[in-house]
Amino acid sequence: MSPPDLPPDPMANLKEDRLEKLFPGPSQMAGRMRAKDWSRTLLGPVEQWPQSLRTAVSVMLAAPEPALIYWGRELVVLYNDSARFMLGTKHPEGLGVSFKVVFQESWTILGPLLERVLDTGEAVHHENLLVPLERFGFMEDCYFTFAFIPTRGDDAEVGGIFIIVTDTTAQVLGARRLSLVRELSLRTALRETVEGVFRTAEDVLGKSTADVPFCLLYELRAERARLVAHAGLAQAPEEGGDLAEGRVWPLAEVASSRHEQLIEQLPERFATLLGEGAGGQLPTRALALSLSDAAEQESRLVLVVGLNPRIALGDDTRSFLRLLARQLATSIESTRALEEKTRRAAQLAELDRQKTRFFANVSHELRTPLTLMLGPLEDALTDLREPLAGSQHQRVALVQRGAVRLLKLVNQLLEFTRLETGRAGARFQPVDLARLTQELAGHFESAAHRAGLTLSVDCASLGEPFWVDPEAWERIVFNLLSNAFKFTLEGGLTVRLRREGDAGVLSVRDTGTGIPLEAQPRLFQRFFRVEGAQGRSFEGSGIGLSLVQELTKLHGGEVGVWSRPGEGSEFTVRIPRGHHHLPSERLASESSTVARDAFQRDSFVQEVEGWIPEVPGPLPPPP
Repeated sequence: MSPPDLPPDPMANLKEDRLEKLFPGPSQMAGRMRAKDWSRTLLGPVEQWPQSLRTAVSVMLAAPEPALIYWGRELVVLYNDSARFMLGTKHPEGLGVSFKVVFQESWTILGPLLERVLDTGEAVHHENLLVPLERFGFMEDCYFTFAFIPTRGDDAEVGGIFIIVTDTTAQVLGARRLSLVRELSLRTALRETVEGVFRTAEDVLGKSTADVPFCLLYELRAERARLVAHAGLAQAPEEGGDLAEGRVWPLAEVASSRHEQLIEQLPERFATLLGEGAGGQLPTRALALSLSDAAEQESRLVLVVGLNPRIALGDDTRSFLRLLARQLATSIESTRALEEKTRRAAQLAELDRQKTRFFANVSHELRTPLTLMLGPLEDALTDLREPLAGSQHQRVALVQRGAVRLLKLVNQLLEFTRLETGRAGARFQPVDLARLTQELAGHFESAAHRAGLTLSVDCASLGEPFWVDPEAWERIVFNLLSNAFKFTLEGGLTVRLRREGDAGVLSVRDTGTGIPLEAQPRLFQRFFRVEGAQGRSFEGSGIGLSLVQELTKLHGGEVGVWSRPGEGSEFTVRIPRGHHHLPSERLASESSTVARDAFQRDSFVQEVEGWIPEVPGPLPPPP
């Protein structure tokens, strides 16, 4: 016969009901607390627990945020589901065990705070407190925001501490690492050489050993690796050694695959280079990362970064190191581009200086024989005692006009090179600018009349003398007028001078062919000529307008242009009044006079007249 069924034990049911009320809810920790034999702990059987502890436990289990209770002087640990991260692999064995045992590694930091709460009954709050914990088999640097709240027992004395805790490790590390990358970006951006970037990176990273215990940056060319920067090492790798030449790291593999590689065990001799690591612990692992986007680049960079043994190598740490490598790569690449740009600019500047010297030397060499040629040519054309025959006179006159035009070009080149090299011998003096401009423009009246153009000159008095170099101002006016004349086939030219505020403004307007909008920004560049422009002549060096701009700058002024194809163009020259903007050593006295070069005037006028076709006379009668 089978034994009769025993009736249910009413005491057992009563016990379960009490446990359910003491540890309410479906959470894992509530279930563990109901199942735990508390008589084997420092707290003793639950029946003996004070009501204050029971209430605190009930509140803790119901709390959605991480919460713990440290009870009694031994600080017996209780915690809810959300606080299990505090124990790591010590869960669940740490339940009901003294804090001094469960968290012994953090007692030196948290112990005094907890005992102060027990002794004084005053709450303690800390934000982002660094707490070392050994939760997953290694000592880990963690950051927490704590609120330690005293919980009073039935006797009104402090019986324990209710803790609300937030893990802020990710936020603290993230902010610190972002600050490091930002500082690296800002400081390397100020460097003008790649070598400067390397040294700055060493300085920045050498001060951030918590996140970068050490780093070595290698440059790979062909099969050779060279250590170009390192930080965090108490002793630099020996030149020509395995570490300096990268033979102990998988540099070629990382560079070719462009995938990071974890180095699990550092070389034994590396410890002597490291000195003291973070928190007194030397790193034993490193991560190698490629800084080059393409494996086929001539020069590739690989960064070897030591890992802090007190920070887990999780996704956050990997993302940070990748960001660090990208930032370093960007700084190096942009600085290399700047170096190349600077090098090319220096080469171009040197080429430009050589070209300027060449123009100056050639111009000087041409000027002397041209000047010697013009004298006899002028004598031959004006010799009344032995005049040239008609055909010979025409030939010599043609040679003379060509020599004059060539000498004018040589003089302009010389003037331009003097301006470029700062050797312009300008002498500024007070001048009646309206009268001078009227006189200069008047030299073109005959040529305008012959070409069927109108020349309107409107130069009102400016009310005071303006400080100019008369010869330079003559070049400005002549160049603008000859340029306007060249591209005006019908209509006319207008020369206008006005006072506008504290400046005198010269404008030369024409009804010529106009200038395309896309060509206007380059008008004042040396040797620039508008492609396909219709004019009286296709001759020209392309330095006339550039010379106008340089001569205007010499006066502290500026040049402007307005133009519309088919309607004409207007060039304006604005120079300030007074002489405070001019070099004092270049100022002439008011009474001094500077003789102007008649050749300059004649050469411009002759060139303009040479553009006007001769009107054929009547045909001779047939024989």
